[in-house]
Amino acid sequence: MQTKALGTVDEIGNTVQQVGKQTSGQKTSGGNPAIDSDPYSPSSVSARIEAGKVRSDLQIKDILSNTTQRSKTKGPAVQYDKVGDYNDALNDFNSLNVRNVQTRPNGTITGNLPDGRAVNVRNDSSGGEPTLEITISNNRKIKIRYGNTR
Repeated sequence: MQTKALGTVDEIGNTVQQVGKQTSGQKTSGGNPAIDSDPYSPSSVSARIEAGKVRSDLQIKDILSNTTQRSKTKGPAVQYDKVGDYNDALNDFNSLNVRNVQTRPNGTITGNLPDGRAVNVRNDSSGGEPTLEITISNNRKIKIRYGNTR
């Protein structure tokens, strides 16, 4: 299965439909039902990860729809401003269906998206704003800063 960068909400929706078509009724072992029904077979795991990534990307795009992008910073993170407070950041965090949720001693809440990418929410940042941080890839992150608009 080929992975590509996702663009518009329509493109993401089409990708979700394609993943569903590609994985429905798919045989992984030449028709051996004992293996084909294995949820841990490589093709089953790959399809679930891809479907989870698409769903996560849709949820992230929904969260970003009410933000304003900040000017480029020196780091690899893309930063956005969103009107709201820590409770709004927590609501957005919870809307991502985060798994393996843990609260760190400093109060940061961490977890993983269904496809394994890391996400965290914290009440404070270097600028003092509540922040939702989503890892997009190894060196790319999205940081959403909550507060009054700049």
